[in-house]
Amino acid sequence: MSKEIKAQIDELRWQLEEATVPGMFTLNPEVVRINKEIETLQKKCNHHYVEGQCEFCYHLEGNNE
Repeated sequence: MSKEIKAQIDELRWQLEEATVPGMFTLNPEVVRINKEIETLQKKCNHHYVEGQCEFCYHLEGNNE
């Protein structure tokens, strides 16, 4: 399950990169949707933290949001 979550989040992060311009704040409904989808996947993940970050979903250890 965790590897599937990682693959989905990696795809969503790629979509975020395509939808944004580095260094520029963008208020874009697609960016909001992608971020919410990532958060939902992170909540489903059985985290395995390496140096404070989950190796599967990129969740930061101690970040309970």
